[in-house]
Amino acid sequence: MSSNVGRRSAVLWAGVSALMPMAAHSQAGVVASAASSTVFTAADKPLILTRTVRRSLPGGREIVATRSYSVRITRNSAGFTVMGELADSQVQAPEQLAALAAIEKSRPDPGMFPIELDARGHITSAGPAVRGQALHRAAQTVSSAVGHALPDPAGANQAQAFVQHVRSNGAGSQWPADLFHPAPGTRQQSSVIDTGGGAPGRVTVEIEAQASPGDGMLQRLRRVVRTELDGTERITSEEWTLSEAR
Repeated sequence: MSSNVGRRSAVLWAGVSALMPMAAHSQAGVVASAASSTVFTAADKPLILTRTVRRSLPGGREIVATRSYSVRITRNSAGFTVMGELADSQVQAPEQLAALAAIEKSRPDPGMFPIELDARGHITSAGPAVRGQALHRAAQTVSSAVGHALPDPAGANQAQAFVQHVRSNGAGSQWPADLFHPAPGTRQQSSVIDTGGGAPGRVTVEIEAQASPGDGMLQRLRRVVRTELDGTERITSEEWTLSEAR
C-alpha cells in the first residue's frame, strides 16, 4: 500500500469511526424495535449487568473491554428506574497499548445511573450529558499523546482505534433501547456510507437477543457492527448479560 493510499484510508476510517456510535445507535433503534411477546415485570433484587466490547484493530488484533455493574431495577410512577455502580473493569489490548489499556481499565463511570425505563422496560433516558463531555476530553487527551508515544504508523493506527473505542464505549442512548426487555431472535440491517468520492462503504448492524420467558428481562444481547470501507473490514461487537448477583 502506497503512503498516499494509506493516508487516504486512515482519513476515511477516522471519519467513519467518529460517526460509528451514532450509526450503530440509529440502526439499532430500527432492528431492535420488534415487540416482545412478554410483559416486563422486573423484580427488585440485586443484579449484575455486564457489557463486553470487542473492537478490531489494524493488523488483525483487537481490544476486549469488560465492565460489570451492580444494579437494581425498581418501579416508579412512569415505569422503572435502574440504579447501579461499577463493580469490575477488565481490558485486554496489544502490549504496545498497555498504558492506554490501564487508563481505560481505571476509568470510572460517573453519571451512568440512573437509567430510566418506560412501562415496557425500554430505555427512555440515562445519565447526564456531562459524562459524554468527560469521555470526549479524555479521548482528546489520549489522542494528542499518541503521535509522541507511538511514532510508527502501525502503532499509531492501533492507538487511534483505541481512542475511538474509548470515545464510543459509553452508555446512555448508544445502548439498544430495548436492552433490558429485548425481543428474542436475530435482526439485521445494512446501510451505505457515502465516502465523498470513490467506492461507497457499508455498515451492517446485527442484533441477537435472549430474554427470560417469565419476566421478559434481558439474559443476553449481542450487537455486531461490521464496517466495510476502502477494501478493508472492521468489526465491533458488544455483548450484554444480566444475571442475579451471587
